[in-house]
Parts: sequence; C-alpha cells; structure tokens
Amino acid sequence: MLDSGASAHFTPVFSDFIAFSHFKEPLSVNTASSPLAQYGFGMVLLQYLIYNPKGKEITKTLRICNVIFVPHITQRILSLGDFLTQGMHVYGDMHMITLKLPECNTPVFQCGLLNSGEKLFWLQASLVSPTLLNLVLKEDYELMHCRFGHPSKDVMHCALQNTKGFPKID
Repeated sequence: MLDSGASAHFTPVFSDFIAFSHFKEPLSVNTASSPLAQYGFGMVLLQYLIYNPKGKEITKTLRICNVIFVPHITQRILSLGDFLTQGMHVYGDMHMITLKLPECNTPVFQCGLLNSGEKLFWLQASLVSPTLLNLVLKEDYELMHCRFGHPSKDVMHCALQNTKGFPKID
C-alpha cells in the first residue's frame, strides 16, 4: 500500500528481506491506533509490471532500502514521502498514482486501485528471490563487505583476482 502519511517503508513479513540488521533492542513506532515494536531494518526487492508512455508492458525490479520490520502491522507499507525525498515526482488521478524520476520518462512504479470506489493505492508486486540478487543489483563495497564478514578492501580485491565470477566492486 502506498501511504502518504507513512514516515518510512514497513513490512510485517521477515522473509521479505534480502538483507537485515537487528536493532539492539526493539524501538517503538507510532501508528494511528497505538505504538508498535519495530525490530530492525533491511533491504527488500520487488518485481512488478509498469506501462511505459507508449503503453508497452515492462517488468521492473526495485530495491528498497531501510524497510522497517514491524511484525504486528497488517499490510506492507510504502512511504510516498520517502520516495519524494529521493527525488521522485508523483503524478496521478483517481485511478492510478505514478512515480517517476525527473530525468526519465518511464515510470519507476505505478500504484492502482484494487477495487472500484477505493481510495487506497496499491503496488501489485512480488518479492524477488535472493538467489536472483546478482541479476538485479549492482554490487557495491558496502553490500559485499557485510555479506563476507567485514573483510577489508584489500581482501575483496584479492577475491576478485582469485575467484571466477566474483563481481567487480567500486
């Protein structure tokens, strides 16, 4: 669900994460009804269909960082404010909300109504398997550093030189 009032992205499903960091102790997040415990944050990959300006259907994958794990909420929540802070522009009407980057004509994603007469906009997406991670993410030093138990940059460069298929990192 795309939420204009959400301060961050949230999920109640731990298996959504491809990378996760636990908080030392649970933190409290305020909701409309009552405070809930949040246990950590991480990265989620979503795959979905969009329509380009010519009406062609395109499958896209989106990496969302800093998603907070709150097991007692009922829906996954995408923060519209967070996307706007990242520089996306929002366009919409009563049927669909589209988010785009200013320099790109193709939408980043589109949220529509599930049922006629609703006022909630949903991204119809599926989770991407972590086994496909190397197909959709540009590897970077921070990700590889965390995945391999915090080796130094020298160790990472040695692995690149001595391992077949090891990704080049910036």
